[in-house]
Amino acid sequence: MINFESQHFQKLTFKEKQIDQFLMSAQRDLKIAESTNISDVVFKFTYDALIKLGIMLIAKKGYKVRSTAGHHIKILEKLSQVPEYAADCLRMKIFLCLGIR
Repeated sequence: MINFESQHFQKLTFKEKQIDQFLMSAQRDLKIAESTNISDVVFKFTYDALIKLGIMLIAKKGYKVRSTAGHHIKILEKLSQVPEYAADCLRMKIFLCLGIR
């Protein structure tokens, strides 16, 4: 069971449409990352997609990420705690965009 600390996460039920919007936003960032060979652009948009994917997956668990100092780190921590998150990341081709094969 994942512990969603109240200082970083708020219990909230999302509609499926809201979760889909998080996913579409992550996919949009990945398309931008894939469309260039400029490493800084690839890194920025891949990182943003990873964060947005994390937000989406946390929302699927029924939590909203609070906008506090260090919330990006907390998102990444939660991604590392749940095996199905890693599988979803692979499906999103995050690792391919980072150049990890």
